[in-house]
Amino acid sequence: MGTDLSNIDQGKKYDVEIEGISYTVDGNEIISAVCPKCHGSGSVTEKGSEPEMCPVCGGMGMYDYSQASIITEA
Repeated sequence: MGTDLSNIDQGKKYDVEIEGISYTVDGNEIISAVCPKCHGSGSVTEKGSEPEMCPVCGGMGMYDYSQASIITEA
């Protein structure tokens, strides 16, 4: 069973744990399902380096937060 997202406030920040890594994410990004690592770009490429697909969302830019291990208010 996934995490209950019904109490997410778009104006607050949340600590989200995904596969053992924590991210601080705005509530509106959780509600919109924007990836916490790449923030919707699908890429984690650093300037001047080879393109690298985001490992969290697989390059889609979106993430299903109901699959996160923990979501707590930051």
